[in-house]
Amino acid sequence: MQRFATRLSVFYGAYFLVLGIQLPFLPIWLEGRGLSPQEIAIVVAAPMMMRVIFTPLMALSVGWLGGLRQAIAWFAWLGALAVMALVPVNGFVAILCVVLVATLFWNPVLPVTEALAMAGVRRGLSSYGRMRLWGSLSFIVANLGGGFLLARAHPEYILFVLIATFFLTALAALLLVEPPDEAGVETPPATSLSVREAVDLMRYAPLIAVILAASLVNASHGVFYAFGTVHWAAAGIGLGLAGMLWAIGVVAEIGLFAVSRPAVRAFTAIGLIILAGVAGVVRWSAFALDPGFTGLLVLQALHAFTFGAMHLGIVHAISELAPERSAAAAQAFHFTVSGLILGGATLLSGPLYQAHGAGAYLAMAGLAAAGCLAGAVAAVLKNRMARNPLEAPV
Repeated sequence: MQRFATRLSVFYGAYFLVLGIQLPFLPIWLEGRGLSPQEIAIVVAAPMMMRVIFTPLMALSVGWLGGLRQAIAWFAWLGALAVMALVPVNGFVAILCVVLVATLFWNPVLPVTEALAMAGVRRGLSSYGRMRLWGSLSFIVANLGGGFLLARAHPEYILFVLIATFFLTALAALLLVEPPDEAGVETPPATSLSVREAVDLMRYAPLIAVILAASLVNASHGVFYAFGTVHWAAAGIGLGLAGMLWAIGVVAEIGLFAVSRPAVRAFTAIGLIILAGVAGVVRWSAFALDPGFTGLLVLQALHAFTFGAMHLGIVHAISELAPERSAAAAQAFHFTVSGLILGGATLLSGPLYQAHGAGAYLAMAGLAAAGCLAGAVAAVLKNRMARNPLEAPV
């Protein structure tokens, strides 16, 4: 049991080093390569939009690749090799093409990992939050270390640090093991799923509603992900302090992950998503007022709810609504919908930020409010389906 949980924790740690560099600092690298705000928004949104078609198809290939653990390794290595092509390329079109190829393989890594983690949780091996919090810790390391390092270096070094984290993740994928069953034998989770079964799963109303709710709340981070660091830099906040601001949000998120079991029991999975939407309305409305560094220190703590509560809610909701053999497909479906909506919000963030600056965050507050409404609908549908269990996917 400990072997499974420890190695998955290590993998989460490596994976989120990538995001800890990519999210706050890749826009700075793109700006250094001469891309406009609109072009930066397109490149940042591209991985999210790629999920729409390709991530579900890649998830259906998990069984053919040998199972969840083997699929994670294949996808991680192919993504790491592809991202190396960013070194020699220049110009918006060339950079965009490389990003599209790299994300074709990289996008399925996390949903398949979530399916493997929740298979272990189903077998009583560990708390999801306690495995996942190591990813949040490494995200902080990347934020702080990357910020202070890159504040003293040329923006071009961002790319080389990013490539290193990709390969570290690929190496960590080779260490993953299968979750043990009740007898302690490492047993691969079931992954055989027909296309028909996948389609039926994606038509299940409570699952659609809860995925929509989480996706809307997640999409409310669009302006922040694309222009948060850029806006802070324009306001005179250095990269080192920007990294610290990102880290504060993740520290708060870790606190929530550490108490994930009682949090899910207290609020329910869908309740956590609704809570995340409420926090999003508060956070992004305040961001639109340009609160200054001191205000940002306080508001960043709300990341525990706008992202942390949303994420805990959706992984547990999917585990409750989808059978084990459908877990990877259901997680991929979530990533697809989330990528489509977040990608659209990020694309919209370019012209919004160019026209209104910090005022663009008001549109994000609207998305968070819509997520609250969808969460309420999901709760009603789930309760209704609980009274009609024959309508649920088997």
